[in-house]
Parts: sequence; structure tokens; C-alpha cells
Amino acid sequence: MINRTLQKYSAFRSLIMVAVGCYSSMVMAASNTIESINVSALPGDKTLIKIHLQKPATKPTGFSVATPPRIALDFADVANGVPVSSQPAPQGNLRAVNLVEVGGRTRLVLSLLQNAPYEVATDGQDVLVSLAPVGATTASTAATAGVTATVVPSVTSAAPVTTGDAIQDIEFRKGQQGEGRVIIDLARGSAGVDIRQQGKLLVVDISKGKLPENLRRRMDVTDFGTPVQFVEAKDVGANTRITIEPKGNWEYSSYQTDNKLVVELKEASSDRKPTQARVYSGEKLSLNFQNVDVRSVIAVLADFTGMNIITSDTVTGNLTLRLKDVPWDQAFDIVLQAKGLDSRKKGNVVLVAPREELATKEKLELETQQSITELEPLKTEVFQINYQKAKVVYDFLKDEKYPFLSKRGSVIVDERTNQIFLKEIPSKLEEFRDLLTKIDVPTRQVMIEARIVIADQDFSGKIGGALSYKPSSTGSRGLWGSKDTTISSGSGLGGGSAPSLSSTDGGSSFLLSLTHSPTGEVLSLALSALELDNKGKIISSPRVVTLDQAKATIKQGFQVPYKVCSTGTTVTCTTSFKDVVLSLDVTPQITPDNRVSLVIVVNKDTLGALTDAGYIVNTNQVTTQALLANGDTTVIGGIYEEVNRNDISKTPVLGDIPVFGWLFKTKSKTDTKTELMIFITPRILDDRLAVR
Repeated sequence: MINRTLQKYSAFRSLIMVAVGCYSSMVMAASNTIESINVSALPGDKTLIKIHLQKPATKPTGFSVATPPRIALDFADVANGVPVSSQPAPQGNLRAVNLVEVGGRTRLVLSLLQNAPYEVATDGQDVLVSLAPVGATTASTAATAGVTATVVPSVTSAAPVTTGDAIQDIEFRKGQQGEGRVIIDLARGSAGVDIRQQGKLLVVDISKGKLPENLRRRMDVTDFGTPVQFVEAKDVGANTRITIEPKGNWEYSSYQTDNKLVVELKEASSDRKPTQARVYSGEKLSLNFQNVDVRSVIAVLADFTGMNIITSDTVTGNLTLRLKDVPWDQAFDIVLQAKGLDSRKKGNVVLVAPREELATKEKLELETQQSITELEPLKTEVFQINYQKAKVVYDFLKDEKYPFLSKRGSVIVDERTNQIFLKEIPSKLEEFRDLLTKIDVPTRQVMIEARIVIADQDFSGKIGGALSYKPSSTGSRGLWGSKDTTISSGSGLGGGSAPSLSSTDGGSSFLLSLTHSPTGEVLSLALSALELDNKGKIISSPRVVTLDQAKATIKQGFQVPYKVCSTGTTVTCTTSFKDVVLSLDVTPQITPDNRVSLVIVVNKDTLGALTDAGYIVNTNQVTTQALLANGDTTVIGGIYEEVNRNDISKTPVLGDIPVFGWLFKTKSKTDTKTELMIFITPRILDDRLAVR
């Protein structure tokens, strides 16, 4: 049992505790009582807090606070029977234990070194709190995009979150003051919650969980007459997102009790915009003052939060204030606004004074600083520009729209040595030195690796025949229709030897001869057939290194001549050349997350028909953009050509005879298919690998 006893609070301290609702000296009539608190160590640097009650205990409810790190457990209908309400307990992650009894319930506050997960269990008359060691992770707070929201986890469990349903139900209610309340019943009180304002919307992200099918909907709550118009719930990746769409000027607040997360939106005052709405995330407290000195109220807040606050002597007046369950930072702002005060934070000290007094001090500081600037002696310093052009930096310094130099400052550039000579006050010299560290940096490089693949498939087929008759007493004459067929001798309709049909393409041939023995007459039939199926693939793999946002070009091809003639008294013609190339233009841009944005232009030229002026050049071009991770590959296709030809060569008249005409003609078929594919892989070059 913790047996260390602190000294009794002073009268002023007691008054403060009464003001914030901490009536620890009054034991309310309750059904149960906390009798003792023990703190001990567990294996793994964990800490066990054992709360012993007079009767069998029920599991308490509560919340946690990120700054300062605290865990609060509320015991309903339980009185405080511990003699000392505040006790130090330096054990593991635990610093101190505080007990506060308010309105028939007792709150146990555990002050921590830093936020950590915890578990709560009951064992008869004992409530056991297991506290994780320093360094353990917790999902109790979330901060995004300038909006900080305190997320309160359930005290029932701090076990690792597993993937499952993130929420169990979503409700919408209208408050008594016309505010809209979105009540989210979380499946796990320890789920990570991220609340942020995104444009005109309020977005609530619940991490590591899916949304039940029956809750994936968009609710129209316009008829409730609140600032909220629509509430939409959906899954986004591994998280659940609830989007609240309000109207007009609004502000919001959020809090969580056990497994219920409440997001409340109300109309903002006319002089505030939604983007200016401040989110209060301090620990909640209650204040009840009747005509109390405002300096005493500020002292109460300083004692409650542990802040270092200095109050000016000009802060006077009394204040009547009653606040219940209000974040302390909101209560602090309310006190300042009520008495026309303002605050300025310097380091870990907050100065509180009337607004006019603070404005006057700041004005004097600015005037003093301006006087120093006008009287401070000038110094000259030479800056060596390493990666940028010194002329570019010079133009930046001399830009009249965005003046950088003071009224007395001057600058000179030496382009030969790439140096800047700056004559300025020391503060401006230091400012320019910091600026150079950001702008005078080496430009990152990207290696573009391209694989250009040209796949073609050609098919050609020919079939033809020739008929020849050779009388016994005369030379042979052949009848044939194929230009690829040759006869060994003669060319007339009689005489000569039998036909010898062959294909210039190496096709196969068939020869049939019929001889009449008594007369010696020969009738010869020659057939020829050819089929070619060619498949080919041409691959080139060029590589080029370029700077960030600098265009790289890869070309492959040839030039063809064409005539250019000028008319006049005499016609003069000259020969020029036209590129027929396959070109690839790539402009890379490295994004902040180390991905590469590419602007790609592909051009493929082909040679067309020949004219009097030269060849016709057919052009195909593709322009596109792509965003790739470092080392990923994208493919560009779409340039596809297909040519189908059917040609027939025949002997006039005889080739048109049905069926028999096939002996006097040749038919050829050609199919050509070509496809161009370009694979592009950008790689960001690591400057650390460069030789120095």
C-alpha cells in the first residue's frame, strides 16, 4: 500500500480544489467506498494498480488525456475513503495517483510519464489496472492538418487492435441548442480516431476496421434543422471513413466516453469562419465562481494544468463563472475574452495581460527592431553558388514584386565565378544563408530505360498451274498462268520439251506428263504451291540519364531525300532530307514521395509511296502521362498495323474458265501484322552513390 503522505493543502489550495468541483473532504452517501490503493511492479516493466473497495467492485468507465498524459477512471456511486487524495507513486510509467470525489462518484487520476496502453479488470472487491511500460504505443490521440482532436480510448481493454468491424452503429440527434450530434458506437474503445476538417467537410477516420454492410449509406438529415446536411459512411482502404457535410459557418467539438464517440457541430458566430474554428482538446473540468478575482481564476487554471503563467499587474476585476465539463483550454479562452485579456506564449511561459497592453508592447518591439535595422552597420559577404546559376539568384534578390533586400542592402553577381556579393545587415545575411541551403541543392537525376519491341508476323501463299502440249514433230508450246513458272525450251503452242515449273520463292512443284506411245505426243501438267509464315521480333533497349523536369529524347531511324523547288524566272530544285524515325520523348518529374511523373511522346514514322517529289512519310504519334513508383515499368502500345492482300495472275480468257481456269492462273495471299510496344522504366539515381 502506498504509505507516503503529502502535507495538507493550504487554505488557498483547498479553495482552488473546491472551485474546480473537487470536494474531496466531503464523503457523499454511496453504496461502495474505495478503501486503499496499492502499486506494484509486474514482469516486463509493467505496473499494477490495485484499487480495493469495501464491497464487490464493478468495472469503472473513464478516459485518457494525451497532454499531459493521464488516465482517468470514474467509479459511479463510490465514495473516497482513502485518507490522502494525492500520493506520488514513482513506479514504471506511473508518476502519481490522485483521487477526487464529485457528485456521488469518485475519479481516480493516474499521472503518467507518457501515454501507454492499459487494461482494467475486476477481481471481487478489487479493480486491477495493468499499465504498459514507457515506450509502448497507443492510439489515444490523433493530429492532422492543423486540427488536433483528443481521442479517448475505453478503459476496458488496450489489447492490440485486430481487423474487424470498426463501428457497430451510427446515430444522428438534434441537441437542445440546435446543434447536430453524430453518435458513433465504436466496436473497440481503443480504436484510432482521426478527426479533421477537409475543405467544407468534416472527416472522421477510424483505423483498422471495416464498416458493416448495413451502415454503408448516405443519410440525409436536412429535416432536423441543424448545420449538418448529410452523413456518409464508407470504407476507405483498411479504414472506415464517416464524412459529415454541414452548411454555413460552423464549428465542431468531439469527445468520447467508453465506446461512444460524439461529434457535435453547431453554428459559429457571425464573425468566425469554419476554417477559424478552434478545436479544444484539453482535459475537462468544472468551474463555479461567484464574484471571484479574475487573477485567482487564472491561478486555478495554472495549478490544474501545470502551466507557467505570469499575470500582468494591470489585470484586475472580478468574475462570476459557472462551467461544467469544459476543456481547460476553452475555459482559459473564455476567462480571457470575458475580461478583455489576451495571452502570449514564449517557450513554456504564458504571459496574460490586457489586449491593448500586449499590442502596445509588440508595437514597441517592432519599432525598436526597425530602428536597429536602419542603424545597424552593413557587412559584405561572398556566397559561392554551387548548383544554381548565380544570375538566377541575383534576379531573385532584385525582384521588385517580392523584395528580399532591405532598403540599404545591395547585391552584385559575378557570372564567371558563379558568385554572389551581398552587402546587408547581419540578420539579412543569415536569412540569405538559410535560403541558399534550400535552393542551392543538386538537381536529382532520373535514368530512363526503354525497351522498344517491334513484333511482326508475315504470311504469304501462292498456288498456280501450267499446261503444255508437245507434238511429236514440232517444238512444245506451253500454257501457263504463273509468272514464276518457266519452260525449258520454246514458247509456242507446240514443240519443245515438257514444262519445268519452278517457284522463285523456293516453293514445291508437281509435274505430270502423259505420253502417247505410237505418236510420241506429250501432254504435261505442272502445279506449284508456296506458303511462307515468317515471325520476327526486333528489340532495342536504349537508356538515357536526364535531370529532374528535363526532357530526354531517344531516336532510331533514317533520312529520305525529297525535292524542294522554287518557282520564278527559272525553276530551281534542291534536295532536302526528312527524318523517318521511331522517337521517344520523356520528361520526368520526381514527386515528394519519391515517385516519378512522366510526360511521354512516342512518334513512329513509316515510309509510304514514292511520288515525283519524294516518298510519302506516314506518321503515328502517341502522347500520354503516367505516374510510376521508382523502378516500376509501364507499357505503351496501340500502334498496330495490319495489311491483307489477295493477288491473282492469270492467262487472259483461259484463266476465266470455271474450274479448268485454275490451270492457267496463280493466286497469292499476303497478310502482314506489325505491333509496336514500348516499355519504360524510370529509376531515380541516388546521389549518395556518386564519387566525391
